[in-house]
Amino acid sequence: MKKVIIISSTFSRDKKGGVASFVDNRAKYLSKKVDVIVCALGTTSYNDTNIAYKSIGNPLLFKYYFIIYWARLILFCFKQKDAVIEIHNIPVAFPVFFIFRNRYFFHGPARQEAQVENKPLMIQYSSYLLELVSLKLSNKIFVVSNFFRKTLQEEHPHIKSRILKKLPIYEYQEHFFDPNSIPSDGLNFVMVRRLVKRTGVLEFVALFIKMLETNNLQNNAILTIAGDGPEREKIIELIAKSKFEKNISCVGIISEQKKIELFQRADYNIVPTLKLEGFGLVIIEAAICGCKSIVTNVGAMPEVIAYLSHQGHIFELDNEGPSMNMFKSLKKNAYDKKQLHNLTKDFFFFESN
Repeated sequence: MKKVIIISSTFSRDKKGGVASFVDNRAKYLSKKVDVIVCALGTTSYNDTNIAYKSIGNPLLFKYYFIIYWARLILFCFKQKDAVIEIHNIPVAFPVFFIFRNRYFFHGPARQEAQVENKPLMIQYSSYLLELVSLKLSNKIFVVSNFFRKTLQEEHPHIKSRILKKLPIYEYQEHFFDPNSIPSDGLNFVMVRRLVKRTGVLEFVALFIKMLETNNLQNNAILTIAGDGPEREKIIELIAKSKFEKNISCVGIISEQKKIELFQRADYNIVPTLKLEGFGLVIIEAAICGCKSIVTNVGAMPEVIAYLSHQGHIFELDNEGPSMNMFKSLKKNAYDKKQLHNLTKDFFFFESN
């Protein structure tokens, strides 16, 4: 294997997201041994170290010009003789399944995702059929968690998959951990999420306010919310109506460096997902900075916590009593941030050289 073409939805520089981040780091990992080209929707093509990022078209125009974009992608794949094709997005790569041998990475059930987004039944059914056809045309199918493997088997019982054996999925950088970063006096919580219904941020903010009102959290506890989405205005309105505007801030979209700094200064990262969390990369992003995560019992998140020697907490967002008791029991400086950093580095990260 001398060359790998990775087909994804969008470049991470154009649209942040779990799959885009996974693809970026997988490309870096593979580029240590082979030439890598990432084909996706993007505003422009560019090169980054040993990786070529090839744009097949503007992401905002895909629904209008998808036939042209598909033709560009097929022509490009034909020119890359003997390349291994790895697919991470079905809509962008759909015709490729019919023409080339490929390996497909399953990042979540298309029908269930459409259902969570309240799309029409016709869209849900067509998403399921497109996914089924693509899976049947794939030569190998990979998943990154046991949860995804189980989900795939339930959704498509006759499709077989394999778990990715080499799990390191992030490139390590020295600046991830700062031993001199000191959390604030009170408990410092952070949430870095898309502000959509599925991620449960609005519901957690309501619980956080209630815990402050009932003294299950001390009045110097703070919560910083980073991210954007259709739920943001509701979250800001809920905070404004409470007596705790000084405790909760909603800072919008932040840079990668600012995200790292938030995790470094935080005691706990909150991931209150309600539905469909296939892996929970944000748990790893927090842990490498020395920050434990508190997650809901959804998807593969408990599995990721187990990979980290169970350094984290699991709670039920809709079960207020036990959840409040768990948060009330949290203490400052209750764990070794450096030890968590090292454990995460050894399990999930690869060195750049």
